[in-house]
This record gives sequence, structure tokens and C-alpha cells, in this order.
Amino acid sequence: MKHHIVQEAYLRQWTDNGNQLNIYSIFDKKILERGPNWRGFWREDFNVLSKEDGTIGYDYFPEDLTALIDAKGLVAIKKLNISNCSLDGYDRSSIAFYFALQYLRSPKRRDEFDDMVDKTFKSIWKEDFIKSFEDDFDIEKLLNDDTSVLIKKDIEKELKGKGLEVIKKETIDFIKNDGFSLQVNKVGHSKMLIKNIQTIPKEIFYFKWDFLVATTGTSFITSDNPCFTVSENNFMSGILANGVKTYFPLTPNICLRIERGTFKTTKEEIIKLSKKEVKEINLLILSNCCNSIVARDKIHLLNIINAYDFSLHKKNKNIKVYSDGEYFLFNLE
Repeated sequence: MKHHIVQEAYLRQWTDNGNQLNIYSIFDKKILERGPNWRGFWREDFNVLSKEDGTIGYDYFPEDLTALIDAKGLVAIKKLNISNCSLDGYDRSSIAFYFALQYLRSPKRRDEFDDMVDKTFKSIWKEDFIKSFEDDFDIEKLLNDDTSVLIKKDIEKELKGKGLEVIKKETIDFIKNDGFSLQVNKVGHSKMLIKNIQTIPKEIFYFKWDFLVATTGTSFITSDNPCFTVSENNFMSGILANGVKTYFPLTPNICLRIERGTFKTTKEEIIKLSKKEVKEINLLILSNCCNSIVARDKIHLLNIINAYDFSLHKKNKNIKVYSDGEYFLFNLE
């Protein structure tokens, strides 16, 4: 089952008369004309939680939650007036949830988190895990009551007909292999989304909100990763960190910028940008996309593409590992 990573109704704001989007695909190196339901903005089983037996059950979908957040957020966004963007508490909360959701559900963020998990395991836990496996390997522990039915079936299938020493050697060799990579599965990502969506909006509700307004004759683009962070230094890059600004183009005319302030506030500021400043924001949006950007019209899209050096584009940020003796620091750069 496919689920959206960028809401169709949100993208529709960038269509030509509500029908077609002007999309530039970095992978294909060409401009596409597609409807807002284009499958490039969807991912297979992206919001699915599996039952313990591996089947898909409706009660395990967080899609109901994300659909509600999308609906409420877009209603609040459509109320915005660029001459007076003041929000009441309910609409501000709705946009806070919508903002956080779009940040959390992007493929880019998931890929970067998988990279962080993998590097953390290899840098800190790998050798201890291998030693523990060698010294205290117990099949019964893998098949205890806390293990899911699906995992038990997979383990039993792999273990069938094999001796203990063979299983230990195969497992250790697999983990030691340079091609081994540890990642969070789709169920894990979905559970993390549900957990974080309960905490992040409450934090950013009291952050400093700036509504950046595009001047006449220009507009903001959007992308397949429309909500992204920009850090003032290499060692702070999360949405809740000090010195980090998070951008999200809400409409072609308004881009929301949020950052942690010195004091809590629920007041929004309207900042009207020049054409040059709008272009700078658009280049930021392009530089932080995964593969695709969307502009209101084709000429505008071409102008943005021609102003960008695609040789510098990275699909994801890199996880750098710094060590000082036994201390390790993992950073997204």
C-alpha cells in the first residue's frame, strides 16, 4: 500500500489551474508535468504498522492520524492572510502539528536516521555485540515470549537443520562483513513518528515564527522534502536545537520559518521579502530536496534550476563520527 510523503491537497496549491504541477526531477534531469497525485510523492507502505504476525491490519495504520493532521493543518494554512498572519491557539497548534509531521515523515530524514543507527552500532556496540554473541549465544533467548511471531518464524526458518556453532559463525561473519548495514524497519519508523508527533509540536508552538512573504512577481517553490533545517554550525542540526532555523513553504506566497527563541512566544512576525531574498530561500529549498522540486510555473522553475549548481547536491546529509578516546560524537553534516 502506498502512502503520501507530501500531501496531495498541499501540492495542489502549486498547480496550474488545479491540474498540473511543474516538477523538476534531479534523477531524470528533466521537467515533468504531472498531477498533484503524482506517485513520485508517495512511498510503499510508508505509514504502515504491521501486526505481530506480519499481516497488515487497519488498526495498525498511523495513516488516520497523519490524515487528520494534514486536514487540520491545511485548513489553518488556507485561512492565512499575508497582510495579517496572526493565528489563534487552535490554528497555531494545527500548523505546528502539520509542520512537525512533514519534517518527520520525509524519506530524507528516515535515510539519515538509518545512517545514524548504523554508524552508532558499528562505532560503539558492534564489538561488544559480537563478543556477547560468541560467549552467550542462546537460541531460546531469540525465541522467547517477547519476540514477535513474525521474527520467530524467520529465525526458526534460518535455524532449521543447523548446528549451534554453524549458526554462530554465520551470524558473526555476516555482521563483520563490510556490506553489513543496520537499519530501522518500517514498523520502527512508524512508531517513532507517532511518538515524536506527540512532543515536537508542543515545543515548536512556543518558538519564534516568521511568515516570510514573497513579493509580487515571484513565489516560493516546494519539494519532496519541503520542511527542512538549516544550522548555523555543524554540531546543531535538529528541529528543536538552538541556532537552527526550520523552513516550510506553506503556500507559493508564504514560507514559514521557525526557530527556538530566548523566550516562549505565540506571536507571529510577517516579513516581506525582496525578489533576491525569495530566490535565496528557493535555492535553500532546492538544496534540501531529495529528488524533486515544484514551482508555480515552468519559467520560474527553469530560472531556479539554472541558478543552482547540481554538482553540490546531496540527497542526504552525511553522518560524521568523531571520537576522543572512548567518547564518540555523531553529527549530521
